[in-house]
Amino acid sequence: MANLLENISSKVSAIVELAKTLGNSELMLEISELQMRLADLKIEHAALKDENRELKAEPEEWKINPLRWNGSFYMDTNNHPFCPRCYDANKKRIRLPYSTSIFLVCPECLRKFDTRGEPHV
Repeated sequence: MANLLENISSKVSAIVELAKTLGNSELMLEISELQMRLADLKIEHAALKDENRELKAEPEEWKINPLRWNGSFYMDTNNHPFCPRCYDANKKRIRLPYSTSIFLVCPECLRKFDTRGEPHV
């Protein structure tokens, strides 16, 4: 995307030079507007790249409290169970709430696990 923006920027610069040579002030005005919009796109692109990098970065808590597979679902270092479907599919740490029933139910995907952690069919 950055290469595309740079390519467009260089093309616009070439058109500016051509418009100067022709002495067309109306065309110059339109090109100036195009250059401003291109600058806005570059700023937005940079912001989106930063946001994407932040979203992909592993939260500090995950480094301190990593998940481990117990054979049925993920557990953190405090032995809290986490839904394997949500973690594997979306990298979401959805805690399976403790219950007095025989099932643990994921509040996100509603998948059921029995108290041994096996999926309920």
